[in-house]
Amino acid sequence: VGWCGQVLVTGLIAFDQLATLDCDGARSAFREQFALREPWPVVLFAGQIERTLEVLRETVRALNALEQPVYFLPRRHYRMPMVAPDDAVCFPEAAASFKNGLLVETNHLSVAELNPQTIIASSEVVCGMFSTDLIIGAHLSKEVISVLYPEVGLAEWRRITGLNDFPLLELGCAERAAAYPELVFALDRATTCGFGLATAQKEKLPCDGRSAERVVAAITGLLQK
Repeated sequence: VGWCGQVLVTGLIAFDQLATLDCDGARSAFREQFALREPWPVVLFAGQIERTLEVLRETVRALNALEQPVYFLPRRHYRMPMVAPDDAVCFPEAAASFKNGLLVETNHLSVAELNPQTIIASSEVVCGMFSTDLIIGAHLSKEVISVLYPEVGLAEWRRITGLNDFPLLELGCAERAAAYPELVFALDRATTCGFGLATAQKEKLPCDGRSAERVVAAITGLLQK
């Protein structure tokens, strides 16, 4: 945060509300709501649209290979049925192949019934390609895994953005999984001892609720010159 040459880094205003989000309280309430009694970690899969089904299947395959049971929350993007209807139809079946713990189905609930940010706050691990949910997870100091196989997730990232790599990875605020063995390793470590991402996350993604304040101060200062 601050001036970097002629660019002022303020933080994203949309994330200011995360500063007051009680992760511990959200986690306790979520586990009570869904009767999650075992001390297993909650792994959130943050779905997107194109190529999501392939990544979901790989994630389930990797989770099934772990020794550690988990609570698995596969979240489907709300636009998937409209943009990729065939994949949307196959999404529940792909998720249902998860066997190493308990599948927690939340896609039928409205935002009013279960806020997406609450789900992220309630999770120990946030996994997906490059969804905004991964960025929110990093702001909340979660174990974040970006599944970017070169021919799938990374290819989709480059197609959509034109950028070479996902900035969250470049900042050291997420762990990359570029192949199946890496995904198994990442999920195993994230659900046990962790990667120690919190230091970089807190340094690079300050979650102090003051982004809007910094923007206003910068604009005011420029107008007064």
